[in-house]
Amino acid sequence: MTIHVTEIRSEKGDGILYYSFVIMKSYLFVFLFCFFLFGIFKAIKSFSLMEGVYDGMIFGFCISIILVTLMALVDIFERIRCYKRFQRISFRVNQEKNLFIKGECDEIANQLIEYLKKDGLKLEFDEIKSGHIKATYRRSWRSFGERISIGIKESSSGILIEISSKPILFTTLFDFCKNLINIEILSINIIRNLTEKK
Repeated sequence: MTIHVTEIRSEKGDGILYYSFVIMKSYLFVFLFCFFLFGIFKAIKSFSLMEGVYDGMIFGFCISIILVTLMALVDIFERIRCYKRFQRISFRVNQEKNLFIKGECDEIANQLIEYLKKDGLKLEFDEIKSGHIKATYRRSWRSFGERISIGIKESSSGILIEISSKPILFTTLFDFCKNLINIEILSINIIRNLTEKK
C-alpha cells in the first residue's frame, strides 16, 4: 500500500500576529474574570462599590499578568519542543491533517477503530458506512481533553483520511501543543498500522 501524506491547517492566519492576539485576549479574559469575581466579593464585604471596583482592578491586573505570562512561556516552550520533534509549528488549538492513501483499502475504517481502541481513546461514534469516526482523549495537565474526528472518503484514485483534533472546551486559548501532538502521533501510528496490515 502506498501512502502519501499531505498537511492542511485548520484556519488561515496562523502566525506570530495571531499568537500575539491570543495572548492579549488571554490577558483580557483573566483580568475581567478576576476583576468581577474579586470586585463583587470586596464590594459586598466592605459595603463599598468604589472599593470593590478598585480592589478588583488591582487584583485582576496582577493575576492576569502573572498567570497568563507563565502560561504563555510554558506554551511557547512546548511548541519549541514540538517543532524539534515533528518539524512543524502551529499556534492554533484546532488542528487538522490529511492522509491520502493510494490503493485499495476496504477494511480501513475497521482497522482505524481497532487501532484507536488499542491506543486508549474513548470512541463516541464509529459509523463505518458513513466513513466517520469520533473519539476523545482523556484529561491531562495540558487540557480538559480533546475531541478527535476522523473522516474517510473514497475516490477513484484512493482513500482520503481527514484527521482533526480540538479541545473539548471551546474557550481554550492555550493547549500547550496538545492537539498538534495528537494529530502528529495519530498520523504516524495510523500510517504504521496500515503499512503493517498491507
